[in-house]
Amino acid sequence: MIYIDPPYNTGKDFVYSDKFQMSEEELADEMDLRDEDGLQRVGLTKNEKSSARYHSDWLNMMYPRLVLARNLLKDNGAIFVSIDENEYANLRVLMDEIFGEQCFVENIVWDKKSSAKGVPPKTMMAGVHEYITVYQKNDGYKFLGEKRSESDFANPDNDPRGLWRNTNIKSTISTKQFTITNPETGEQFTDTWAFSEAELNRLIKEKYIIFPKNETGQVRRKEFMNELKNENKAIKSNFGLFDSQSNTEYLTKLFEYEKIFTNPKPVTLLKYLLSVSLDKSATILDFFAGSATTADAVMQLNAEDGGNRKYILCTLDEQVADKSAAKEAGYATIDQISRERIRRAAKKIQEEHPERVGKQDFGFRAYKLDTSNFKDVSQTPDSFSQDSLFDSVSNIKENRTDLDLLFQIMLTWGMELSLPIAKTQIDGTDVYNVADGALIACFADEISESVLRQIAKEEPLRAVFKDESFANSAAKINLGQIFKEEAPNTKVKVV
Repeated sequence: MIYIDPPYNTGKDFVYSDKFQMSEEELADEMDLRDEDGLQRVGLTKNEKSSARYHSDWLNMMYPRLVLARNLLKDNGAIFVSIDENEYANLRVLMDEIFGEQCFVENIVWDKKSSAKGVPPKTMMAGVHEYITVYQKNDGYKFLGEKRSESDFANPDNDPRGLWRNTNIKSTISTKQFTITNPETGEQFTDTWAFSEAELNRLIKEKYIIFPKNETGQVRRKEFMNELKNENKAIKSNFGLFDSQSNTEYLTKLFEYEKIFTNPKPVTLLKYLLSVSLDKSATILDFFAGSATTADAVMQLNAEDGGNRKYILCTLDEQVADKSAAKEAGYATIDQISRERIRRAAKKIQEEHPERVGKQDFGFRAYKLDTSNFKDVSQTPDSFSQDSLFDSVSNIKENRTDLDLLFQIMLTWGMELSLPIAKTQIDGTDVYNVADGALIACFADEISESVLRQIAKEEPLRAVFKDESFANSAAKINLGQIFKEEAPNTKVKVV
């Protein structure tokens, strides 16, 4: 699942680039230039409502992100986009183009206020609702539904078959009438029924049918909870009220009464959305991470139902507004707030659910997008000068750590960045073991034969070393020979 809460294009809450060829990396580098002069110098402009391209600039910002989102989704996945009236109509057109009209699933409505406060004098109607527009990638997604509750059923007659509820058995579609008889009183009832005559007579015989005790009553059917094929029930597209005020109070307490956020999504809304949309092992991606509501909701829901949902949050390191509460509290960028919210929320959940400590993963890893850790060595001889030859002694860029190299290699091999990593030492040399032998890496400047043999004896699926660890070609040949002897099935790579 992908859930995003993009800027609603209110004229002040997002910045776009007039340089349409500007890459995401370049844009991220320039995002610290928040003053008007700085924005204009780098071709960045606030999307004011007075602009003739007010809507098109928002769509230009959204389009490539939604295309990428579609590519990232599994075939049976779905995307949920929060929006209000500012761009709702344009968003639907955009989603129809990218996902296809046939992939529209539903438009969810939810209320953010319980009363008509802040009524515009001209209209005398307060807008209290927002939307979540849902599209699937293919024809393979459906809502999980809401778990049935025993409170929806009863057993007033102590039926040995258990809890039941009474349901209508009349049909508004059929035109075929027939008569049924109450076997206890002989009273007859003629109508158009939702069952065939043979099936309805079977239900009467097996005591599924409830006959009325007075003339105004209706014939009903017992529907037993334990006989329902689906343990979940269908949900309505109107989610009802998720009060933003109570959410603000929750976050204010979480940050020790500092009002850090402005209009964040209610965590209760995200919890309900996730609970009725996905199973307990789903992965949720949010690439407008903002206040990290998605992460908080996932952790809370896992703690409550024992789920193993995972979240991935992405955001630019955009600076917070000057003179804001976040700035005064010491936060420089939005992503710093996101991380701190996750930490505080995780601590609070563990205090409220001590039984989940040690069973649920409350940690997270934070990555920053950067260029490759390796230099571009695919150059022709005539491109080198004598002064620059020493730059080519190492193919690794300066100030790159062992973990930088490890994560790039994991990505290259298609390994999940969430896999467990254990750092150990062999004869004083740092060694990284990923997922209990799926990959073992060592990036020491010098690696002894003893260390190589001990790594090989672990028989990992993959082993990786850096080129500089070996003094010459003979040492690298020796590496290959050691693994041939000790771990012939290990894939060895020198980078």
